[in-house]
Amino acid sequence: LFGLPIMIKNGYWYQKGKKVFKPLLLRCIFGVLAATISFYCLQRMLVSDVNMLLQISPIFTAVFAVFMLKEKFPKSNWLFYSIALFGCVLIIKPGTDTVLLLPALLCILCAIISSVDLNLLRIIGKRGMVGLPVIFYFGLFSLLVSFPWVIFNFAPMNSLQFLSILGIGVFTLLTQTFLSYAYTMAPSARISIYSYAGILFCGVNGFIFFKEIPDKISLIGYALIIFTALALYLRDNKDKS
Repeated sequence: LFGLPIMIKNGYWYQKGKKVFKPLLLRCIFGVLAATISFYCLQRMLVSDVNMLLQISPIFTAVFAVFMLKEKFPKSNWLFYSIALFGCVLIIKPGTDTVLLLPALLCILCAIISSVDLNLLRIIGKRGMVGLPVIFYFGLFSLLVSFPWVIFNFAPMNSLQFLSILGIGVFTLLTQTFLSYAYTMAPSARISIYSYAGILFCGVNGFIFFKEIPDKISLIGYALIIFTALALYLRDNKDKS
């Protein structure tokens, strides 16, 4: 609804259509799939754990960028990636809680899907479509996919639920806008590092709203993943200089 008048006014319906149709369609599919999985995981795990597991997405973003964008990274990165994945194991703690194992594994799958999605954003940007059209088509695709499910599984909302869902819509719009522009301006591996700032915000929000406190083993896993991201970022900046 927000983007429709601007789309019509600027003639975005046909802009770069043939060049971007395939990656745009794939981006919509992977984006909706990732969002669906993340909602499922958030209902069953700590907010901070879900966010932390999703933060391994930059690892897969860099790996898929090699195949999708022909961007290269040093072989030594594999050592750092292994450390980060070990951090994920500490968060998941396989064998200690079988109820949480499936959501945790799905969370990692979501990170993998998101990494493909982010590389598709970069492909779309390189082919000349950025910003609003990308977000509009993603929103339209999400609406078409979810509409039948909503109709046949209708559930009335109270005021708080309505405001919460409205908030999700607004913040998702902002997130998609910033991501769409960011991933068209710089290599995927260099941009993705900044998403780790979300760790702090999710941890604080999880404590304030749900009184969630991660255990010590999970905190060690957090530290390993953050260390990996920071080490890679500092090394890449040094190499760039």
